[in-house]
Amino acid sequence: MGAAAKKLAATVIGVDVDGDAVVVRYAPRRGSPNEIEDRIVLAPKGEMIAVNGVGRLLRILKAARVRAPRDPYNECADPNRAATLLHKCRGVIVDLHVARRFNRGLKIWTEEGVERISGVIDYTETPDALEIRRRGGRSVLNIPKLNIIRFELSSEEYYVVTSIEASSRFPLR
Repeated sequence: MGAAAKKLAATVIGVDVDGDAVVVRYAPRRGSPNEIEDRIVLAPKGEMIAVNGVGRLLRILKAARVRAPRDPYNECADPNRAATLLHKCRGVIVDLHVARRFNRGLKIWTEEGVERISGVIDYTETPDALEIRRRGGRSVLNIPKLNIIRFELSSEEYYVVTSIEASSRFPLR
């Protein structure tokens, strides 16, 4: 694994439903961050993202020794049912493969107030404006320097779960 990816043991500490997905929260056994969230998408049924989501859900159930449904692709398509199953897994230790990501943002103070811009890729200061390139291929945002009192760039680190497996280091008793 590269410097931006790592494997860590984590405990399942909670589950929430978020639309067509369940959000599983983990607490790493050591180090930081304090908590990692994994949004597991379960719809649209039959699509690759949902198949991957059901696979993640099944690996958590296996690690917790919770019986999987007979037809997981049908029964876990409902996020509420999936969350009920995952609630039984609280306390289980799994190995997470995570990738480190950063979210950069700008805070800009103007006469009108404070504006926050997230998803910043880069910015350039020209004599007349602040040009901001953002994620997602959106057009360059130009803010005239006459309106800017000051600005500040910030960076927030977060982890994305790329894979889940039963922990071999902390087996259930």
